[in-house]
This record gives sequence, structure tokens and C-alpha cells, in this order.
Amino acid sequence: MQSVSQAYTDRVDAPMRHLDWRMLASFLKQFDNNIDFFTIGTSTIGGTDIIKGVGDVVQEWDKYDYEDFSNRVKSIEWVREADPPLGAVTLAMADITLDNHDDLFTPTNASGRYYGHLGNGRPVRLYIGFKDTEKIQVFVGITEGMPVIDEKAKTVRFHCIDFLRKLQETELNETVILTDSRTDQGISTVLQAAGLVTSQFNLDTGSVVIPFIYFPKGTKVGTAIRELTEAELGSTYMDENGIIRFENRTNWNSKSQSYQFTPRNTLDISTPDASRVINLVEVFSNTRAVEVLQPVFTNGDNALKFTDDTTVIGAGETKEAFVNFKDDEGDLPVTNITDPVASVRNDSGYTANTVADGSGEDVSASVSISAISKFSTAMKMSFTNNSSKTAIITRLEIWGEPARIQQKIYVLEKDTASITEYEEQPVKIENDYIQDEAAATSIAKLILADRAELDDERTLVAKGVPQLQVGDFVRYVDRTGNNTYYVKRISGILSPDGLKQTIVITKRTINQYFRIGISTIGGSDPIAP
Repeated sequence: MQSVSQAYTDRVDAPMRHLDWRMLASFLKQFDNNIDFFTIGTSTIGGTDIIKGVGDVVQEWDKYDYEDFSNRVKSIEWVREADPPLGAVTLAMADITLDNHDDLFTPTNASGRYYGHLGNGRPVRLYIGFKDTEKIQVFVGITEGMPVIDEKAKTVRFHCIDFLRKLQETELNETVILTDSRTDQGISTVLQAAGLVTSQFNLDTGSVVIPFIYFPKGTKVGTAIRELTEAELGSTYMDENGIIRFENRTNWNSKSQSYQFTPRNTLDISTPDASRVINLVEVFSNTRAVEVLQPVFTNGDNALKFTDDTTVIGAGETKEAFVNFKDDEGDLPVTNITDPVASVRNDSGYTANTVADGSGEDVSASVSISAISKFSTAMKMSFTNNSSKTAIITRLEIWGEPARIQQKIYVLEKDTASITEYEEQPVKIENDYIQDEAAATSIAKLILADRAELDDERTLVAKGVPQLQVGDFVRYVDRTGNNTYYVKRISGILSPDGLKQTIVITKRTINQYFRIGISTIGGSDPIAP
């Protein structure tokens, strides 16, 4: 729940509410180096100063020169949702409809102020509040695609995504390899590899230590963050003020009830159909760990083949060879690869001979490696023949510390009674960072505890509660029960009809049995019932 004043809280619960809002955008994407940030005791609540992202570093989206288009707003729709089934990552989108009577936002209007500046990546901020109180930010992100023009209604509609959704699609331009690292350290490394600095995110200390974290070049940032967060049973999201946050599982225990819904402040409540039930869970994980220094490649009885598909290096020539590290499971990530040295054995080394079967003259001392490039699962070397004779690499052995699969985990848990009532509704989790069968079992049983019954998830239509956040714990009280739920999705609509939210709430089991981030693997805590 976002922090708001008592006056704001009173307006939320009032029978009559006078709404207020702000819509800021930077279509020209110009930086304002003199931006004033909100200062307690100096700035006015609901004024024009904006809240700095976090720490002493200005977030990229803080620094733009924003213009106020609040008086053009026809409607604002936004949604923030935790992805199923574990809610590891929360993403947000927004659709904004503005008055376009003067074609200001028409992309083909060459005389318009924003001509040529209406495409992807235009920063946007949305605020919702009430008259005589503050307006809190509910979305910060960027436009996606070109705006949609309605000539008859003279409106324009912008679709926007939050920065985390944009970041999710970014591919890592370098391989990430970590050993014996906590989940938050892994997430931090991934975010930095994507171009962020540590002051641009706020991460809980992870409680799960992963022996080997490996994301090859080209892995999407979203995939890496989701897998690490799932292993912790935590949550990663960009909050309404644009700060990327990671909460570990323990974080949930410190949360208290943030809001109570009753028939008085709820316009409608429904139970989703049986397709939302989960009553069978499969968990797959292949855990890796780095082993001691050992051979990870040898050319065996065959002469080394170079990239030009030959095996001979002429006198004075330099040729490249590319070797791949593999085992029975496929590509093999290797760390701490040692450089091959001529004639060396019991470590990385090679032998050069004038004859392929090694029966000729040993010319190893005259063949050097002039360049080496090491990759996570491969290595490239340039061999230079400094002798007056042809040379063949008859033996090449590369040593390193391989990260081999140590354990293949498979867990299947099901709720027989639920299957009997609703038929089988399965979900499959494949995550190589779930480190232990006990952890996998607990994950599966927690999902069943939360989702095996139809009333484990409900949808509320309520008068808008703008300060409510995905991840909040709320209580719903009616004549049939009094239960605590976890908010997994919020969609809001601000229109001439007022402010309304559709809120999906789901039960969240917080028990004292084994949980990643709380219990010790191999410890005494019992497995989830």
C-alpha cells in the first residue's frame, strides 16, 4: 500500500468523492537538468515537483522535461499484474485517451508540435487523487507503438508499458556466470548487465544461495529475473514510482493487512471459473555446481581441425581453432579455463607434430598460441607456426572447472479431491535454480494450498483505492466469511463515470513449514502438508 495522508484515506472511503488527476508526458524526450525533486517541508503536496526515484542518482525517467496534459484526459485505464502461477514478476500497462480536437497528436499532422515524436518510448506519468488532497503516482512508463486516432470522436489513444516490461525484452549482451551467490546478487548482476546501476533498484537480501548461476549471452532479462525470483519464492516489480524492487519470501511475513473490503465498498464480487484452479503441480530442476579443475576438452586420436576445415598449419601461418565444451547433457558451462601451453600435461596443453599420427618430428616448441578468446561453453585459439616445417596439432587438452548437473529434480504433487471436483488442472514449473527436492515439494504444495479450490481466487469490482498495490494483503468480509487475500492484479479505469477498480485477490499460504528464504535446506522444518 502506498503511503498517503489521512485526508486521502478519508476521501477514498467517502460516499462522494471529487476526483483529480495528472497526466505528464515527454513526447520530445528532452532532459531537464534543473528538475526540482519533491522536498519535505518545501514542496507542496500535489504540486509540480516530482518524487526522485531512489537514492542520490536521478533515474532516467525522472530527468525528462515533462509537459502536463491533464486537461486533455478523457479516460485512463491501467493494469498491474503478477504473472502466474508464482507471481514472481509484476508488470504494468496503461491506455490513455486524450482530447485531440486540434490534431495535436495526429502523427500525420506535419505542422503539429509533436510531429515525428509520437512513436515508441515517450515517457509518461499518471497520478490519481482527490480535490484538496495529494495525487499519488499510479504508473510510470513509456508509450508503445503509434497512437490510435479516432477521427469521429476527435481523440487519441496511447498504449503504454512500464520500464520493467520494456527491460524484460532486453537481451543480455554478455554471459552472466556466478558461483555460490544469493538470489538478490544474481538479480543485481543481471540488472547491471542490462545497463542499470545499483542505485536504480532496491533488493531485499536473498536467503537462497545458488551454487551456479548461468545465463548465456542473448538470454532475455525477463527470463533471468523470473527464474531467480521463483527460486526464492519472492517478487520482483517496478513500483508506481519507477523503482525496481525485489522482495524475498520473508518479506510477506512482515506485511500487515492494508485494506478491508466489505459489501459496503465493493460493487461486485465473483469467483473465477474452474479454469483458474490449479490442482496438479509438476516441478523440474537440473541443478549445477562448479567442480574441481579437470579436462573439459580433448581432441582424442584425431588431429585438431581448424576453422578453415584443414588440420595443417603451414610454415609461418596462423590458423584459428574453435572448440566446444560438452558432456552427456549437452553444452557444458566452464569457469576458470587455463591457457594451453606447449607440451604441458595434467593441465591445459598441446602437442604439435609434422605427422598426424604423431610419428614425425615434435615441433611443439615452435608453435605458439597468439590469441585466446574464452566463452562460457567454448574457446577460440589462434595457433602460429614459427617453424620452417608444416605443423599439426596432434593433441589438445583444455582444463577448467565445469559446472555439471549434480541433481535432476522432479516433483509431482496433486490435490485428489480438487481433481475429482474440477478435473485435472495442471501447471508445470521448470526452473534450474530450485536447488532441492524439499524446496520443490514445498513450492508445489504451497501452490495447491492457495489455488486448489474455486474460492481461493476472487474478483472484486470496487470503488477505486488508488494507493492499493499488487502484493498487498487485504481482508474481504461478508456474511459467508472473513478471509485474508493477496492482491495479484489491479486494473483501474478513470472516466467521466468516476474511478473504478477490478481487483483479483488470491489466498496466500503463510505457514511455518519449509519455505525458501526462511527454512534451512536440510534443516528440521517439516515439508508443507
